[in-house]
Amino acid sequence: MPQFPEANDVYMPVSACPFHARAAAANDRGMRVVSAIARLKAGVPVAAAGHELGEVAGTLAAAHPDAYPAGFVTSVVSVRDQLTAGARPTLMALMAASLCVLLLVCANVANLTLSRLVPRERRLMLRRALGASPGRLVRQLAIEAALVASAGGVLGLAFAAAGRAQLASYTLRFTPRAAEISFDRTVVLFAIGTTIVTALIFGLLPALRISRAPIRLNRNGARRSLIVPQIAVSFVLLAISLQMTRDLITLLSSDAGFRADHVLTARVDLDWVRCATGRDRRAFYRRLLAALEAVPGARHAALSTTFPLDDSWPLRASMVTDDGEDTAGEAPAQVDVRLASAGYFDALGMSVLRGRSFAASDSDASPEVAIVNGSMARRHFGGRDPVGRRVSLNGGRRWITIVGVVNDVKQYGLDTSAVDEVYVPFDQRAPLSATLLVRTNDDPTSVRQGLEDAVRAIDPRQPVSRVRTLDHVRDASLAPVRTTTALVGWLAAIALFIAAAGVAGTVWFSVNQRSREMGVRIALGESPARLAIRIVRDALVPVVAGVAAGVPVALAAVRWFGGAGDALHAVGPWAIGSAVTAILAVAVLACLAPARRAAAIDPIHAIRAE
Repeated sequence: MPQFPEANDVYMPVSACPFHARAAAANDRGMRVVSAIARLKAGVPVAAAGHELGEVAGTLAAAHPDAYPAGFVTSVVSVRDQLTAGARPTLMALMAASLCVLLLVCANVANLTLSRLVPRERRLMLRRALGASPGRLVRQLAIEAALVASAGGVLGLAFAAAGRAQLASYTLRFTPRAAEISFDRTVVLFAIGTTIVTALIFGLLPALRISRAPIRLNRNGARRSLIVPQIAVSFVLLAISLQMTRDLITLLSSDAGFRADHVLTARVDLDWVRCATGRDRRAFYRRLLAALEAVPGARHAALSTTFPLDDSWPLRASMVTDDGEDTAGEAPAQVDVRLASAGYFDALGMSVLRGRSFAASDSDASPEVAIVNGSMARRHFGGRDPVGRRVSLNGGRRWITIVGVVNDVKQYGLDTSAVDEVYVPFDQRAPLSATLLVRTNDDPTSVRQGLEDAVRAIDPRQPVSRVRTLDHVRDASLAPVRTTTALVGWLAAIALFIAAAGVAGTVWFSVNQRSREMGVRIALGESPARLAIRIVRDALVPVVAGVAAGVPVALAAVRWFGGAGDALHAVGPWAIGSAVTAILAVAVLACLAPARRAAAIDPIHAIRAE
């Protein structure tokens, strides 16, 4: 059964939790360690609930200004939107790309319908002359189009049923509701409806036109005009796919501010009863850190609450500085607060830019210190040296001295920017949960057994969970982008193939219809090579028109895609140029076979055939 906000095995009242029920949490309004979930009354919109909650927040802020800083706001988000927020943009983008491919297929169906009806022109005219009504001819052609579309629809349903598990696995990266994806009646009805509509529209319209004026079948303009939208749609998908591929390559080669190689991570959640006090937790963590450093193959070992690209969010705090420049009435700066032990920056391959790193002496018995990242130092101290300055994370009640500055890290994704961060010594907080980081010289999985043995040597009942390499975490963070890029790439390849088939079919149709003209041209002295070049040149006219029409559409589409997901950005000249080159190259290749066929026409046979 789907559970919110995550899958849990045990539920307990807040009052039974030693952490949430303790006096420090229950009596401190600034803790804000719980999430509120409510069911709205029938007919009450989310916006109205948000407005009412805003009034409540304003009342609380006025009554308790120390606990609620200036600019304190609340928001109401529906559970549905929160669960699908990550999946909706990507799935909508894939839906749009799939619709583009559907339009291409429909255009080709119309093209094929025209091609099949040309040899039957005289028979259709004869039936008209013998009294067959246009409606009867249209019904016959509609039935033929429906049979073709039905075959394609059945095949599509078979592929959809086979790919349901893969789609659910893919969507699970974005939303916990992926398990609800099923191949049900709604999907079948949608597929049937789409099949019928496309068959009627794109198979029947050419039939309607032909049944009313069969003599116009001799013209090739209708087929050539269908090439323009096909090329335009193919160009848009290809440009998007190329840009996504380049963005992915850029992400893979980007500097994230840390080194993911040779690092093993694990999580330890201490027992609330056996480690109820900070003293007990500190004793456990100190023994654990010493044991991790002694594990054979371990180069650096550290403790933290989280690490880059992890899905465990850090603490957020309102920060003020001691320089007296904080303006009264303005909202304090929001920073990420991360707990880190001595060796944390070495384990992640980070650099200390100024000052010093944490040391074992930074304990609960020593003055409170902190290390900030470069982004925070630049934003709040400008060109001044932050080392030696003080910051407060609780409204000025307690001050922490900055002892160092480290490089920025892309904590929330390789395609995101660094945020302001404050690192504090792990031993000065001693939380109930900790993340273990071990940097090795060789394969990080080789120290897994030693890491688990080190924990159980201290407490045999203490579980170790989420043992992963940092490389795996990094690859998992890119999996949605990589998979989306691959899917859009496949759709672009299919679209390009369909467009090439349409170009080739149009040229073949033209060559067959104009064989007598081409035979006469050769008989009058035109060289076969020049004739082939003429055919390719004429075929490229609608291709160039389609590319020209696709450029602005591609720019607009990718801007929309970029607003929907982090993996897509504005199309650059490289993507446009590469897409143009690929489209033209494929179009030329599609024209070569019919052009060679035209160049090989025997003038005598062509004239005699007429």
